[in-house]
Amino acid sequence: MRVSRTEYPVWNLWVHRPLEMEGGYTFSPGENNEEVVRALLDKPDDQLTVTVTREAPESEPEPPALLWDSGKRIDDYMLLFSLAQGRNVHYREVRSRISEDDNVVSEGKTSNYTLRTPINGDRPVTPFELLWFLDRCKETVLQPGWAADTGFIPAILWYLDSLSHPVVELRFVSAWLGLQALASRYSRKAGGVDHSDSMKMLEAYRASSEGLGYLTDTLIEFWSEMSQDYLLRLPEERFFTQRHLYIYTRKLQLSLELALMESVGAGGFARRESVLRSIRR
Repeated sequence: MRVSRTEYPVWNLWVHRPLEMEGGYTFSPGENNEEVVRALLDKPDDQLTVTVTREAPESEPEPPALLWDSGKRIDDYMLLFSLAQGRNVHYREVRSRISEDDNVVSEGKTSNYTLRTPINGDRPVTPFELLWFLDRCKETVLQPGWAADTGFIPAILWYLDSLSHPVVELRFVSAWLGLQALASRYSRKAGGVDHSDSMKMLEAYRASSEGLGYLTDTLIEFWSEMSQDYLLRLPEERFFTQRHLYIYTRKLQLSLELALMESVGAGGFARRESVLRSIRR
């Protein structure tokens, strides 16, 4: 019988022990894992942390992605782990080998190059919660039409983009667009909301779940006014100081993080109260 073995060297994922994932994937931390994790937690530079392997009969291909029209299940894991750990979790190449009776029939390597800026954001999910997090995600994302109905994909990509920018104005704009993506998709599905009014959309989105109660009127008003500052007004016309911008951009990023966690059904993560305190103070 021919056996297919696939390896994905994965960057920026923190796991403390080997994990078996649905689809036949095994996530294994590398040698000197403690040293690598210390570097990962200390600075935003990319770190090669995990090797993902999948070994199965050649007749059993990798399962397709749930969140994308193309791709494989491993690509779902990369995106969800990026949310969970506030890093660009990704692989840059795929190593494949087909063998039969201990003889190598073919092998090769495929590059998966994408331009990714290193990021070092908040880490809502600890390594000890990763399997719980994925179980919650699976229950949610398997619902027919979920990704399109919620705007999760554009929202999480805007969120990760926000974490990557050195300029605070760009961090704000990206996070604002991410939150707007979630609110807009909800209001379009629910109906009865003026899509030209960002505040009304956010208020309707907040009312959709008790878990979004931290999106207070004050925060929504501040962010809406700040969006006018940084999208429409000239620098000399702006109302907000750089200090205000920094503080409320950070609150916006954390709020978007919570909204994304709520969206995938993992709003009950252990660090939730800690994140909420950072938003409220």
